[in-house]
Amino acid sequence: MNHKLLTPAFRAFIWSVIFIIITLLVVRKMTTPSDQATQQDDPKSKSKKVQTQKIKIEDQTVQIDLTGNVQSDQKIDLYAEVSGTLTGARFKEGNRFKKGALILSLENQEDQLNYQAKKSDFIALLASVMGDIATDYPSEKETWQNFLQKVTSEKRLGALPSSLQTKFTVFLSTKKILSTYYSLKAMEERLRKSNIYAPFAGTLAQANVRSGTQIRPGQFLGVFAGDSHFELWANFSKIHFKYLIKGTKIQMCTLDSTACFSGTLVRLNSTVDSQSQMVKAYFKLQGKQLKEGQFLKGKLRAGTIHNACKIPIEALEDNKVYVVSGDSIVNLQEVKVLHRTEKEAVCRGLNEESVLILNPSGLRVGEKVRF
Repeated sequence: MNHKLLTPAFRAFIWSVIFIIITLLVVRKMTTPSDQATQQDDPKSKSKKVQTQKIKIEDQTVQIDLTGNVQSDQKIDLYAEVSGTLTGARFKEGNRFKKGALILSLENQEDQLNYQAKKSDFIALLASVMGDIATDYPSEKETWQNFLQKVTSEKRLGALPSSLQTKFTVFLSTKKILSTYYSLKAMEERLRKSNIYAPFAGTLAQANVRSGTQIRPGQFLGVFAGDSHFELWANFSKIHFKYLIKGTKIQMCTLDSTACFSGTLVRLNSTVDSQSQMVKAYFKLQGKQLKEGQFLKGKLRAGTIHNACKIPIEALEDNKVYVVSGDSIVNLQEVKVLHRTEKEAVCRGLNEESVLILNPSGLRVGEKVRF
């Protein structure tokens, strides 16, 4: 190295830089441990912040959430009892029928003609014995003369005249009057079953056949549902069974809460389902806007639990909760759960001095927290 370049001024600059570096290192060495100790001594730097809730002891109203589908209380399956060709353009899903209105008709020309032929034979048979009745049983003449006129003029047979004379009844049997009459009545019943009428006002909920279809006896035709009486059934946990009392009132609403309907508990199935461990309850509903298949939600007011508190379900872990003591230490408190829903639980075991931790995940008993 060229020592001529190390002038006194340059050497002074070098020593100044070295002095500054040494000074900075000494200062850092002296100050850093103090700052770390301060942070370690601050309890807030160690404790976790939690959300809490004050406990309020009071009477709690028990409400059970329930959901279910609306079903018509008047619903019948339609089956054909005779054969024939289905007629009736209104036999389509969604069509409404008044009570007594014709829903469908099964046309069977052969059965109708057979009936007319049999009836004609019956008229001829009656006419052939009227002379014998007038001669041998004059007291019956007028009655049977009137009956013959009704058979001739009316579409369907009327009631058979009754007689107190056993001998006359035997006479009618020997002339095959009675057997022919009952054969005709059987044919009339068969023809009557060709027409299906609405037993109550309602709507055709399901139609499995169309007009013009050839129908066989026993064939399933569709479903007819009334539109004035409705029920809703809902499943309940067996722990709620004690709250289900006939006559209990409920309020059910549509999912968008645009329409609400009142209901009454009318039936209760006390058998517990082996798979779901639930019991089924049936409610009678009232409301003009009710429709078959509607999905409704509501609450059933089951009673009151005295001197209890209500806590969020998230704060509950195996019938235990985390609470904060007076010195901000986490403790585990056991509680007795009396009723629970998806969001809340009603329980005893806490007092109004208890501070409940709402977010207990990751906490340990004895840990210090901030709130």
